[in-house]
Amino acid sequence: LPVPPQRTQQVTTGLRQVCQQKVSPAVSLGEKKVARCELDTRADTTCCGMNFRPLIESGKKCSVQGFSGSLGAMEDIPIASCATAFEHENGRTYILVFNEALYFGDKMDHSLINPNQVRDNGIPLWDNPYDDLFPKTRPLGIEAGGECKFIPFESKGATVFFRSHVPSDEELEECEHIELTSSTPWNPH
Repeated sequence: LPVPPQRTQQVTTGLRQVCQQKVSPAVSLGEKKVARCELDTRADTTCCGMNFRPLIESGKKCSVQGFSGSLGAMEDIPIASCATAFEHENGRTYILVFNEALYFGDKMDHSLINPNQVRDNGIPLWDNPYDDLFPKTRPLGIEAGGECKFIPFESKGATVFFRSHVPSDEELEECEHIELTSSTPWNPH
């Protein structure tokens, strides 16, 4: 029986084990899978859910523990470079690449973006709605390369997020790629 997607509130990864690196095959996608990418510093590593597809698996896997020990651990979660497609208000679609991310796929109905992992790659990210400069001079979002590539955030209650979808083969080939996290091994501990 398929396991229904679960809402993850916090992720803590365990030891990372090296297996083999592999490139994920191209996938033909019919309907777009759209989901939220939620900013979450409690997730120690970016977690890619149903709105991502893996590009390259690192060969490393880890155990993932939720916010409560009573939930148990998920084993053998692959660490990969993953991509999601963001439709910008300028009419262009950008492929956002998150390296050294945990790939959950359809096991998560949303994705969790660790803002510190993005910042560690030198990408400015503004997720604090209480910042004195918001919204006058600095809106919430990711400065991914000038105004044309600014990824604005939405918010609902205490959750800050942006929406994206699984990129098609055509989008992966034709749209500009923006690497938001480094390909250098990420050690959140």
